[in-house]
Amino acid sequence: MYNSKVAMRYAEALFCVSKEQNNLEVVLDELLSISKLSKESQELRSLIISPIISDSKKEQLFEAIFKNKISDLTFDFLILLIRKNRINIINDIYISFNKLYYKEKGLLAVTVTTAIPLQEELKNEIINKLELTTNKKIIPTYIVDKTLFGGIVINIDDWVYDASIKRQLEIIHTHLIDKIAINNTF
Repeated sequence: MYNSKVAMRYAEALFCVSKEQNNLEVVLDELLSISKLSKESQELRSLIISPIISDSKKEQLFEAIFKNKISDLTFDFLILLIRKNRINIINDIYISFNKLYYKEKGLLAVTVTTAIPLQEELKNEIINKLELTTNKKIIPTYIVDKTLFGGIVINIDDWVYDASIKRQLEIIHTHLIDKIAINNTF
């Protein structure tokens, strides 16, 4: 939780400067690339989290890796994170920056989980209804989870709409267990 609050502060600062420079999409894409690279590359991940490597050495290595490959703003931001000993939260900063970007652009990430792949017509219907309800442009991610047996689960931030058969069976099971427990007490 602490890192996410700190990450949000750094993301907000970078977001404001990026917006002033009309550079939001570029910085977002660069943060995404850096975040992906840090997850995929054990060497970069070790560099980021290592307390043994000095800040000056980290700066040299980051310069060799990123200088002239990303915008000056993003590069200077990475150096600032190194100097403030916050480079280890770069992935959290990306997540926070992305949330700010989505909010700014009126976008909403939604995960739609079903037991079978949805047809395009049904996908469009779901997205249209969600856009009418939220007044935002929906950016959907579709997941197939056969353990649902049927129905749909929609995740929007911390909100979950679960109309899956699996969930309905869990509810029935809980009610039956409760009834049996009540009947056994008498």
